[in-house]
Formats: sequence, structure tokens, C-alpha cells
Amino acid sequence: YVEEKKFKLGSAHRGPSPLDTGIRVEAGARVEVTAKGGIRLRYASRSCGPDGVAELGQQYDGVPTGALMARIGNGPFFKVGSKSTFNAKSSGVLRLAIGVKDRYPITGQFEVTVRVEK
Repeated sequence: YVEEKKFKLGSAHRGPSPLDTGIRVEAGARVEVTAKGGIRLRYASRSCGPDGVAELGQQYDGVPTGALMARIGNGPFFKVGSKSTFNAKSSGVLRLAIGVKDRYPITGQFEVTVRVEK
């Protein structure tokens, strides 16, 4: 069956404080994440969508600044951006976050839909 949930991520969900989706995925499960919306990176006077701003570098390995990212359990973050489909490499609870460290203020939000085939 397919589990689908919708979330809103904003300033409370920067990298160090990811949103716990409550969705447990098993290794090998197919996961689809889509996102829309935008945030303003106030320190850089830039706005961006879920794919982030590559010109500002990476605050998390492989994730452009401001991009939507995910992790499974306590695994490493990886970019999901505006649309990503992947097979889970490990089992655990799916967490979502915005690729910005706590010390950098942001405004706005991303609206995210997660679908997991179980």
C-alpha cells in the first residue's frame, strides 16, 4: 500500500532540528518527495525554492544552501529538493529539514508531500 502525508517546513526545521514525519521506511522502500514554496535566506538577502542556492555553497555535504533535505533514522542528510524519488538505503523514521544551520535566520516555508510504497 502507499502512505502519503503532507507537511509544512519553516524556520523551526533547519538542519539541526529536522521534522520527524512519523513515517517509518524500510530499506528498499520506494519514497517520493515533492515540494513547493520558498524561503528567504535573510543573511544572504536571497530567496530560494526547495532546490536551494548552489552559489551559496553547502552547509551540509551534498546539499545546496537552503535546499530541502532528508535523512532516514540517524543517517546522513541528502538533498531531495523540489522532486526526488529514491529507494531507502536503510530503515528508520524519515526526517525532513531545510539545509541551513541554526545561526542563519530564514522566513517562508516549503510545502512537502511524501509518498512511501510499503
